[in-house]
Amino acid sequence: MGTPWKGREIERQLVLALALLLLASASASTHNYSTILELPFRFLEIQQSGALPAWNRALVSAGGWRGNAHLADGQDIGSNVSGGWYDAGDHLKVTQPTAYTIATIALGAVMYEKSYRAAGVWDDMVQNVRWGAEWLVKAHVTASDDPEANVLVAQVGDESSDHAYWGRPEQQMQQATDAQLPGYRPTYVINAQTPGADIAGAVSAAMAAASVLLRLPGAHSDVSLADDLEARARQLYQFAAFVQGVWAGPGGGGNPYPSTAFEDDVALASAWLCHIDAAVVFETCQLARAWWSAAFGSIGGPEANGVAGWDNVLPWATMLLLVTSTNSPPAEATLRSTYMAQFVQQWQSAEKQPCGGIGGKALCATSAGYVYSGAMGGSGQAASAGALSVMMATFQEGRTDVNRDRHCFAVRQLGYVLGDNPLNTSFLIGYPPTARQPAFAQHRSSSCDADWSVPCGWDSVYSNASYPNANAALGALVGGLNASIDGAYTDTRTNGWGNEPAVSYVGGLASLAAALLDMQAALPSFCSLTAYCAAKPAKPAAAIPAATKPSEPSEPATAAAAPAAPADAAGAPTAAAIPSVAERPAPAAPAAAAAGAQASAGTMAAAQATASGGWACSNYCADTTYVANVVQMSECTACVTSTPEDMSMCYQCMARAADYLGRQMCFSCIQGDLDNYGAAVREQVERAAKLMEEMLEEIMSELFVEQAAAYIAPGADGSGRGGPPLSEADAVRSTVVQRIEFLDANFLAALNGYIDAAARDPEGPVGELLPLMELLRNEVLYQVALRLPPAARVLNRTLQERDKDARVGVLRTALSGGRGDVPGADGGSLSTAATQFIDDMEEQDVVVDRRLLARLCLVREEVRFLGLEAGFTGGGQAQDAASPSGSSGSGAGGDGGAQGFHRSNVPQRPAAFINQLVAVGVPATRLGLLSRAFCEDWEGAAPRQKPQSSAQKGQPDWVRPGRFMATLAAMISGVEAEAGSGVRQRLADIQMEAISVLDRIQRGELQAV
Repeated sequence: MGTPWKGREIERQLVLALALLLLASASASTHNYSTILELPFRFLEIQQSGALPAWNRALVSAGGWRGNAHLADGQDIGSNVSGGWYDAGDHLKVTQPTAYTIATIALGAVMYEKSYRAAGVWDDMVQNVRWGAEWLVKAHVTASDDPEANVLVAQVGDESSDHAYWGRPEQQMQQATDAQLPGYRPTYVINAQTPGADIAGAVSAAMAAASVLLRLPGAHSDVSLADDLEARARQLYQFAAFVQGVWAGPGGGGNPYPSTAFEDDVALASAWLCHIDAAVVFETCQLARAWWSAAFGSIGGPEANGVAGWDNVLPWATMLLLVTSTNSPPAEATLRSTYMAQFVQQWQSAEKQPCGGIGGKALCATSAGYVYSGAMGGSGQAASAGALSVMMATFQEGRTDVNRDRHCFAVRQLGYVLGDNPLNTSFLIGYPPTARQPAFAQHRSSSCDADWSVPCGWDSVYSNASYPNANAALGALVGGLNASIDGAYTDTRTNGWGNEPAVSYVGGLASLAAALLDMQAALPSFCSLTAYCAAKPAKPAAAIPAATKPSEPSEPATAAAAPAAPADAAGAPTAAAIPSVAERPAPAAPAAAAAGAQASAGTMAAAQATASGGWACSNYCADTTYVANVVQMSECTACVTSTPEDMSMCYQCMARAADYLGRQMCFSCIQGDLDNYGAAVREQVERAAKLMEEMLEEIMSELFVEQAAAYIAPGADGSGRGGPPLSEADAVRSTVVQRIEFLDANFLAALNGYIDAAARDPEGPVGELLPLMELLRNEVLYQVALRLPPAARVLNRTLQERDKDARVGVLRTALSGGRGDVPGADGGSLSTAATQFIDDMEEQDVVVDRRLLARLCLVREEVRFLGLEAGFTGGGQAQDAASPSGSSGSGAGGDGGAQGFHRSNVPQRPAAFINQLVAVGVPATRLGLLSRAFCEDWEGAAPRQKPQSSAQKGQPDWVRPGRFMATLAAMISGVEAEAGSGVRQRLADIQMEAISVLDRIQRGELQAV
């Protein structure tokens, strides 16, 4: 005898509620930014050259493959310049990217020091920065206060001969005198006769930045080294101002890092020195402002050069000056702020500018929304732009809607780099484990076997497409997309453009991870980055006018502002001396972070609370300081009214209310949409809350009576009844069992809301009940699971798994008879149960949780594929054929549910949409269309269709994933016996693309609304 309809409805409600709770707890963050922050420093250790330190985690002795290499570097000039980092996948050591990496890491560390320390990465970061900075000290082979006397290494190794060698750095020949031999490693320097102000400026910036980090508390702090670095930074700054001009490269050519200007590098150096001197020497910041103006005049605004990298450090210099108190005249400060805002907005706007074929515009987006400049190193550029975007939001903390756009742009771009893309490929080796990662990165040392006796060369490794790299270069970020094909990437060693990692990508990636950790920490505990970025801003951000250098300040300089620094005819400041270390008064204490840069969580919360719409309202309601009385409670619930489907917020509000009137205020949050919710929902909420309170009172009463009886007349065992003492678990179980038939989805949501509120405010009205409520929830879930039919229990267990392999493992266990907490179930009942749940969700006017719907659809597809594998026939087919709606009948049988629809009840709009997709030949375009259709009820998915039967009238006519997948399976089966194999293949391709889109939705990687 079947379960009565009411029982089946409650059963489905409970399973959906369980899944919703599990999804909510799993959606705190799409990515682990602490792990991402740690990985780039692993890569820097892989890139180390010279006598490797014992702490290097890539050493052979530590289970890696690296060892000492190129110990003779610099002997040709009579100096020891061993050490440092290889710049990329080869064995060149180039000063420019080394310096750039240190300076950009340091800015992120100064602004987000708290993130580094909270993630446990601070000491690793400083240790690696120190390694690079110590090599820069070696590279500064002649240090002098006389600018003309300084000598600085620009490069070690010859590009042509180095690239002719594929193998281990440890086994490469050294100091060959013939340029045709692989071991030809000449040392190239800059001096007064061979100018290179770009390199001298970059090294000055890196030394100054490293000195700041080495003065901060930590395991690798070193004030003595910091003093030396700071002194050298000042010497090289003056050297750069003296020589000016860019380095032409070895022998006038063959420069792997040719600069287009030097003013931006010197501007970054002077900005770091200003950061050090700001509190004690005014003239340093005066010169920094002058160099910034010179760089702006030379490079232009973001519209002229919108990519932040080693060849354009002006955005980094601008950001550093903004967060440093420089005493700038108002017009200057406004110009820099406008420049930075325009830089960030240009990247954001590019998300909506399709490339059409990569490289057509300076900044444009692939069909999947990844912003690309058409230049090499796209992943590193995207990371840098994301980091600067969040930094600008940190600096301008009060502009909530604009800042949410900046934050979420960074989240999206980093997400694409980390595998949230149509290729499901992460360009960061080692993260995340669920995405494909480069196996054939163009990286010599990691491609070779850890056993140095195994040959490694062009034939044995480089051109061997069946031999993936022998070692995982953890933390290596490769370039990413190919140059000319939209969204394409090839994982081959021949792909130097898109598959070679470089140290110059590290600073942007690490700074972005630290910035997002800071942002994550500022969000309420119940607000995930996914929810934060899904919130719609109250109003669109206003366009930012282009930054143009004013001929005259809009306001006169204040009395505190000094006159402009002396400049030469080209507009660059002259080599006016910055005070030496000895001449400067000692600051009272080193600054731990850039002044005004780090926004505290409290300050951000206050700013967010004053904004309208979006996640700020949730934050407002969660803070007890804002709901202390009825008036503020009313304001709080008004915020939530815009999203009445978020019942958890209503319950959180209710749990915080101190009196009955305040609680009544909270109920208003579910009345914003009477058509969808209305009085019936309010009644359900009130009944659930009342039932929960009754149960808690009964449990506490039983425990009190037990304790009182034991006190008055203790039994032999200490109880008051002559039997075993009543535990909390016993009392809870007794209460739950008596009421299990009334404990529906509303009860679970109410209970979860109370628990969440109590956990965040343990001193509040319900805080002391937290342990008891958690015990109550666990018991309810346990009792509910016991009473579900086997198929529903399997489905509930399967929906807990995010990864496909884990879900398929649960399903296989069920199909083979069950084991442990997985009961046995046949494929037909599993398919039928999944279809019922999908129909329940898709037949509603509003899909409450598209992540859950996507996972349900995936589970049904996985049941279907297992059916094809095992040859069983799904019982869902007959049910769907007779179903009034015929909405999602995919079944689990060998034909994939093809018999679930008759011609009269096939969903017409999904069928029309599928026909449109068949005509689209570009997979990336199809993925974009599928993403749009599955993430929202998209009017443009296909024209509305006339109902083919009375059963279809009144049903929602959207292209929703359950109907789509079922219709697609039926169409594939329908063309199986026909000659149009090309059409069937296209349909099969669409099926796999749809599954990939559903997977991204259920993971929270695509924002569903």
